[in-house]
Amino acid sequence: MKNADLIGTSTLALKKQRSKAMRIIFEYKEYRIVEHADECSDIKSLKGDSYNPSVITDIPTDQLQKEERDFERLVNTNGVFGYILERWNPSVGKGWEHVDSCWGFVGAYDSKVEDFTHYIVEELKQQIKVSYAPNTTHRPTTP
Repeated sequence: MKNADLIGTSTLALKKQRSKAMRIIFEYKEYRIVEHADECSDIKSLKGDSYNPSVITDIPTDQLQKEERDFERLVNTNGVFGYILERWNPSVGKGWEHVDSCWGFVGAYDSKVEDFTHYIVEELKQQIKVSYAPNTTHRPTTP
């Protein structure tokens, strides 16, 4: 079940998320970072215990409920995405190969909007950088 099904995403928001089904965020030599809509996330997993009053005891329950509704609205409006680091393999029948990935980020990546400058994009860029560093013993491996 998609996250949108669980929290009542509007048709417009769902169309926005699907229209961004794949977007290249960064490219360098034979590597790229690709953003995909996260069709497998669910709202319960995204929220975790963040809004559970029996776990979060220092915030009043009514405030937690408001924050929970705000979070659901943010997910509804902006969708959920994942980021994949891929490496081009020029061998016949190969193409783009998965190196690493991370999922469950609310909102499409935007380097100009603090809430959407997802840390994982910088971490994936670091993996690319490490692969080109001279005398490096830690290099990304390809499957």
